[in-house]
Amino acid sequence: MANKIQLKRGTRSQVLAATGAIGEPLYATDTKELFIGNGTGANTQMETTTGAQTKATQALNDAKTYADSQLDNHKTERISHLVSITRDLSLTGTQKVSTFIKPKALIINACGLNAPNKRSDGMYTEDGLQSALVVKSTGSIVKVTPAIFITNDDGTNATIGTIGNSTDTSFDIVWTKNGTGATGSAEINFMLISHY
Repeated sequence: MANKIQLKRGTRSQVLAATGAIGEPLYATDTKELFIGNGTGANTQMETTTGAQTKATQALNDAKTYADSQLDNHKTERISHLVSITRDLSLTGTQKVSTFIKPKALIINACGLNAPNKRSDGMYTEDGLQSALVVKSTGSIVKVTPAIFITNDDGTNATIGTIGNSTDTSFDIVWTKNGTGATGSAEINFMLISHY
C-alpha cells in the first residue's frame, strides 16, 4: 500500500490565519491556492499557473509597447544634411570635412568641374562599408571599393577618396592616387543621413 502525504489544509481564511512552519505547504481547499509557511503566521501565497501566465503576458506586452515607442521615436529623429566641397584632384593626404552630426551613412556624388564625364557615385556606412560606381572615359561603369574614385581615363590614373574617422563633428577623407591621379578639380556632394 502506498503512503499518502497530506498537506495542512483549510479554507483560505483558515490558511491565512494559521502559522505554518518555515517551508511547510498549506492548501486552501475553497480557492485551490497553495501557500508556504514562513514561521511567522504570514504565509506566502505561491503563484498560480494562471497568475504567472498573466504576469508574463503583461510583461511581454509592456516590453512590446516600450520597444514600439522607441522605434517610433527613432524613426522621427532621422535627419539628413548636405555638405559640398571642392577638391583639387592633384592633392593627396587627409581632408577633414566638418558636419554638425555624426553620419550613419553618406551618399556621395563626385563630379569633375568642367568635365562631367569624370564622375563617381558612392556610399559609406558608419561600420566602414564603402563603395562607388565610376564612369570611365570609355563610358563603362564599374564598381570599386573606396567611396570616391575619379578618373580621367580607364581607371589607370585616378584620385581615390576613402572615408574614415567619423565623429560627431566631422569625418575624414584620405586622398590617394592610382598612377598619376586624375587632373583638375571636382565638386563632391555628401548627403549625410543620421539621427539624434
